[in-house]
Amino acid sequence: MNTQNVRDVEGTVGPTPTVAPTLNVNIEKRYSDGTTIAADFDLPSNPPQVSIVFGPSGAGKTTLLRCIAGLERPTRGRIRYGEEIWSQHGTRHWVRPQKRPIGYLFQDFALFPHLTVERNIAFGLGAFSRSECHQKVEAISSRLGLEGLRGRRPGELSGGEQQRVALARVLVREPRILLLDEPFAALDERTRESVRSYLRNFLSQLEIPALVVTHDWIDALALGDEMMVLSRGRLLQKGSPQEVFTRPARREVAAAVGVDTVAPGRMLDRADGVVRLRVGRGELLAVDPGGEDNSFWVCIRGEDVTIEQGPPPRSSARNHLSGKVSAVFPQGTLTKVVLDVGFELVALVTRQAARDLNLAPGVGISAVFKASIVHLIPTK
Repeated sequence: MNTQNVRDVEGTVGPTPTVAPTLNVNIEKRYSDGTTIAADFDLPSNPPQVSIVFGPSGAGKTTLLRCIAGLERPTRGRIRYGEEIWSQHGTRHWVRPQKRPIGYLFQDFALFPHLTVERNIAFGLGAFSRSECHQKVEAISSRLGLEGLRGRRPGELSGGEQQRVALARVLVREPRILLLDEPFAALDERTRESVRSYLRNFLSQLEIPALVVTHDWIDALALGDEMMVLSRGRLLQKGSPQEVFTRPARREVAAAVGVDTVAPGRMLDRADGVVRLRVGRGELLAVDPGGEDNSFWVCIRGEDVTIEQGPPPRSSARNHLSGKVSAVFPQGTLTKVVLDVGFELVALVTRQAARDLNLAPGVGISAVFKASIVHLIPTK
């Protein structure tokens, strides 16, 4: 196998395979206020995939990226890229950021406002000749559709165009790993929707692994092959985005991924693959999870709840819970409706549906949902 020598800051030389190896991260980062960020995971290159680090603001997502990039030093643990150790506590192993084959896209893009698009892209190519630099900038500009923009400055570009320029500046150095920190944070909602699908298609064509930080579940579902949930500095669950969002393994994960209703429930009986649970003053049916547990966190996503009025229609849904509206909160194109059905249940409906049903506090309703959408997490 062909190899190339990579030299770290201490002068150690070692062979690195031309085929990108796996990135292994097992670190802790501690701050003086007692905050600790801990992570243990692998980012494989065969096949390359887009891994999402998901969690609320303050969970430690950006800190994790900065440690991988070498912009911060972990307090404990090790970061290894194949056989090469980038960082290891208690030793002299430390590879400087510029020596790590990483492309880092900052959430504010960090473009130089006084430089043209072409000079922004070429900024990190100081080691190449002028002709080589021009060829590389031309190639990545063509790939990202920036040919006609190279003479402009960032202030003359749209948000989506600025993101593509920032991405070009990262990719022109041919990194082996791509780190993206909240890639849509600087974009308005309308631009996010158009850029999201473009970025997903582009990442799938790159053939290098990418680690994407986001707190937006739409971004996670649209971009990710795999997802890791980070909350209060700890990695809590790992799996496909769809699996994590629909089957959270812990109450903290359910809260982090935006499950609208998380309530304690106790099993009353079970029969024919279905369990009946007492939740608050009410009851509901769920698919039997098996096992010996009889106490659960009952998790229901708001988009899976239908609100109806009048006599209950015939349907396959096992749960028809009578109650009334407690509160109504407009949320963009949707309306969040808090219901009292013996326990607090949240439904998400369209604004038109909220108007058609005249939903307001005190209005009587029926909440309808299938037993299969109720996810049960053992309280133990």
